Amino acid sequence: MKTKRIHIISVIALTALLFISLPVHAQEEEEDLGGAEVNAYISGDIPSITSNWTIIDLQVKDAFGIDWDRLSTSIPKWWMRIFWPLNPSFPQPVQRFLGYTGLRFEPEIIQGDPKGWYLRVVDNEVDKTNPGDVHQVLVEARTDDSAIDYAVVIGVKTYRLDTFGQNIGYSYIKIPVKASPLNFVEMRTTGETTKKVGLKQMVYFDVDITNNGYYRDVFQLELDTDSELLGLADKQAFVLRPGEIGRVQIGILTPEKLFDPGTPNKVDVYAYSAGDPTRVLVGSLVVYTEGIYISPLVGIIATPIVILILLIGGIWYYRIYLKEQKEVMKPQKPWTIPEEKAHLDRLQKEDKKEYEKTMELMQQEYQSALLWYEAYKKSLRAQSKKPSMWQSVKSNLNKPKPKKQQKQPAEEEQALQVAQEQSLIESKEPEEPKEMKKEQPEIVKDQYESIEQKKQEKAQRKQQALRKIRQQQKKRKQKKK
Repeated sequence: MKTKRIHIISVIALTALLFISLPVHAQEEEEDLGGAEVNAYISGDIPSITSNWTIIDLQVKDAFGIDWDRLSTSIPKWWMRIFWPLNPSFPQPVQRFLGYTGLRFEPEIIQGDPKGWYLRVVDNEVDKTNPGDVHQVLVEARTDDSAIDYAVVIGVKTYRLDTFGQNIGYSYIKIPVKASPLNFVEMRTTGETTKKVGLKQMVYFDVDITNNGYYRDVFQLELDTDSELLGLADKQAFVLRPGEIGRVQIGILTPEKLFDPGTPNKVDVYAYSAGDPTRVLVGSLVVYTEGIYISPLVGIIATPIVILILLIGGIWYYRIYLKEQKEVMKPQKPWTIPEEKAHLDRLQKEDKKEYEKTMELMQQEYQSALLWYEAYKKSLRAQSKKPSMWQSVKSNLNKPKPKKQQKQPAEEEQALQVAQEQSLIESKEPEEPKEMKKEQPEIVKDQYESIEQKKQEKAQRKQQALRKIRQQQKKRKQKKK
């Protein structure tokens, strides 16, 4: 009972104080009644403001008036129904202050030239707040090239709202900000922005960096490349005054690959200020790589191996050549032999027809001798080649197994052998055309005889040519000895 009386007495005293103190300011809604009574702080660092909306995370803690949450749990319910939060029997302005209040936030530039600056607050009103409540207020700011001052102070005007939603006081939350210098940096490429180059080569781009801002600053460039490209600017840092243009050369080293059919590689150019480490993308370049690349180290290692292989191959070929020369010598052209040459010279003077006929025969003999020479060399090479172990094993595996034959009597076996020999003899002997066995007309006989005569003459010429070639070979061998 005593605690209830104490609570009732405290509420009556509070109501009396409100009657005495508040009517003086009731008619001036916009007047600051000691401020909105809030505490504010920035969550994290204050970011640099760019041309895009930049968020500033503001935490606002309410520190105004009476803790109505605590009163609602401590005073009797019948007292709440009579006096709180809004009772029509209470005259103005007491009803405005009995209950939860609200907050409204309006940002503006309070220091510096506001030209080129833009501000806004996401969800700028809080309908219900109580002492100790913390509210997150997101202030968004951006700037453009028309800004005169890059460093300004944002004032978030905080209004305290009564239970009717009317202003009963305000105060400022001050936030000093500055524009990012990269807001006003522009990159232009002098020439092509896409270049085609081979592997393990350098390609260069000339770019102009322009400071379109209103203050002097130190700028740096960073390159982000695809795959295995390496990029580097010739200037690590450079100072630009407002409106000044700086020329920077960017070098790109292409990767070391054995083969590249054609790959486009993107190079992003980022800039940042010495006073602001935030990187901003200012442009992009494209390097198209294509080709074949053999490392000098590979060439140094491979050159001795190739030379050794060529040397072994040359020695092997020379040994084969010497072996062939020992076995058989290449036939000499008959018309280059001194005796034959003298004979041809004499025929050329005396009888040109006979000369042409003899020359034609010599050429035919030489061609037939060459054919024989090439065939003989192939036979020698085939004899010198030995089958490899794998080939011998393979041939043995593929060789069909002999079928078991039944033993035949001795007489039958002899008769079969005689029949086989007789068939071989008959197959070797050329059969005469059946028509020739019969009586043929005289014209057909003459043609047949002329053909046979030509065959015999050709065989004789071939034998003579071979005989001459062998004689020449013997003479050469004797001279060498």
